[in-house]
Amino acid sequence: MKAVTAGQITSAHQAESILRAGLADMISVARIMLDNPHWPRQVAHELGVDILYPHQYERANPQRWSSSAVSCPRNQLEGHAPKRGTTGT
Repeated sequence: MKAVTAGQITSAHQAESILRAGLADMISVARIMLDNPHWPRQVAHELGVDILYPHQYERANPQRWSSSAVSCPRNQLEGHAPKRGTTGT
């Protein structure tokens, strides 16, 4: 019989130790995913696992962004899009 555990699991090492000790076969996470949708990647990074982006999402990989796209100050974007609540005309 497979066992699933959930609740109060907030770190990579905590989840890994539960699995390695045989206390559960699978970890179920919900609240941590609502709080941080990038948690699986964060956990993989903490455990030294490299997760590849699916090909169709590779353009969303921050490591592939040009430095100018990441470091563009907000004030440089002003005037390029209508402000909230305006029609842009």
